Order: sequence, then structure tokens, then C-alpha cells
Amino acid sequence: MKLPPRLAAVASFVPPCKMLADIGTDHAYIPIYLVKRGIALHAVASDIVKGPADIAAANIKKHGLHDKISVVVGSGLDKIPQSDVIVIAGMGGKIICEILQEGLPVARKAKCIVLQPMTAISEVRRFLYAKSFTIYDEAIAKEGDKLYNIIAVKKGKTKVEDDLYYYIGEKLIENEDKLLGQLIQKKISALDVAIHSLSKSNDGAKKMTELIHLRQRFSEVYHDNCS
Repeated sequence: MKLPPRLAAVASFVPPCKMLADIGTDHAYIPIYLVKRGIALHAVASDIVKGPADIAAANIKKHGLHDKISVVVGSGLDKIPQSDVIVIAGMGGKIICEILQEGLPVARKAKCIVLQPMTAISEVRRFLYAKSFTIYDEAIAKEGDKLYNIIAVKKGKTKVEDDLYYYIGEKLIENEDKLLGQLIQKKISALDVAIHSLSKSNDGAKKMTELIHLRQRFSEVYHDNCS
């Protein structure tokens, strides 16, 4: 099985483990890939909708892994066995935060959690820091013309030295991620659209000032690390 770039990047963050839980598994590509390579000894593929869960079960059977990967229909972390690695990929950031909040006792017992939020990434980082998780690694994956953040976390308190790190992961800068420049350019373009829109509003001056300041910070990071 060859994973697409986004899922391959997610899988690359998973360390050797006894039990992997893939939340919102869809086709169960990640658990199949990791179990076949011996990175995960066993796995549970979970999805809230029966249709995708049935597709996952069929794929697992096709690869002859039904004795090593179980399928669960359920929401979040409430029906999965205790797992040393949890993957939550391809969901909106707010949903990811809700899943982690509702399953905090399970999440905090995991050796690590690998997240790939599709939206609201800064909100995910704020949630993680507020709930005493530390981001120990992060990378950007590119698939087509889209960029995706993959965030690896574990239990541990972290002091955020700069609010900028909510918007641009500190580990991306430390690791000199090769796609960091493209990510910042996309963020600046999005800010330009928002600033232009607010400039036409009578009551958006304060917010516009905040966004202009944030744009300047993004530009500084780009100049210092990507130019």
C-alpha cells in the first residue's frame, strides 16, 4: 500500500507501538499501512459513521489483517481500547479539540498523539497548551497545491514564549521545514484578503490593526527563515 503524501506524513510520525487507535479512520489506510510494516502490532480503526467503518473492515479483511486490526463504530475516544498512540487526521480543528476534551483521560494515557487538523490549527495549538500537552514535533505535508500541518504531541506542560507560535508552529521554525515559506506565504495572502475586507468596514479598525501586526510578524519569520 502506498499512502498519499498527507497520510504518509501522518504515518511517519507514529513510533513503534503495541496498540494504535486511528480516529475517523475512513478507509483504515493508516492502521493497515502501519501494521503491515510492523510499526504497530495491533490497531483499532474507529469511525462515527457505519458506512466508512464497513469500508474500513472490508479493506482490513482484504489485506488479511482482521486478526490484528479491529473496527469500532463510535464517537471520539469513548469506545476505543487504551492505546499508546492515537491518530486523529483529516478533521476540522474544532472537532479534534472536542474529541480530545471529551476523551482527556484516554488521551493523557497515550504515549503520543498525532494530529492533522484541516482547519483552525491555531485553535488546536491553544487547546493543546491549555490542557498540558506539549508539541514535540511538527511538519508540513504537500498534496497537490494544498499544505497540511502534522502535529505530534504528548503529555507535558509547555510555556509558550511567543503568541506567534500559535499561528506558526515553533517546531516548524526549529526544524527549518522546507515548506515553511510556502505556508507563511499562504497565511499572508489570507491575511491580505481579511485586511482588505475589514478596511471597508466602519467597525473593524481594531481587528484590522491586529491582523496588520500579525502579518508583519509572519513577514519577519519569512525573512529570517525562508528568504
